[in-house]
Amino acid sequence: MEAVPAPGHQPLKMDLGIAGKTAIVAAASKGIGKAVALALARENVNVAICARNYSDLLQTASEIESCYPAIRVLPVTADVTNAQDVKRLVKQGGGRIVNLVSIAAKQPIEGLILSNSIRAAVLGLAKTLSQELAAGSIPGLRESQLHHGHHHPG
Repeated sequence: MEAVPAPGHQPLKMDLGIAGKTAIVAAASKGIGKAVALALARENVNVAICARNYSDLLQTASEIESCYPAIRVLPVTADVTNAQDVKRLVKQGGGRIVNLVSIAAKQPIEGLILSNSIRAAVLGLAKTLSQELAAGSIPGLRESQLHHGHHHPG
């Protein structure tokens, strides 16, 4: 179930410039992954969601579809620690990998230890993916300038 905002508050709506695109969300059957998938759907982003448990994944897909009927939802059973599953997930999800990372990944903000650590980890993941997967192993994926230290707008 989607988080209910505090009384007097509306859910935060952001324009990330990705409405109509498809996002792949890992670990999307529960917790943070599910919340991310729901938030993206609220922003009019189609979602390819993955998790290891197919029944939980289908339940999440059904919830997203009932809340946001115009959104396409693609549930894919995948273990993101398995390289073959990741390749299959990206291929089924389509498109290319686009990663949004805050500047805090390189310039940590005082007092945000966990958040800074997660951003740094996501940046490391993006660099690894760009090096390991960009060599043509996934159709449509091209090497990002991210691992060269340049921002690539898309």
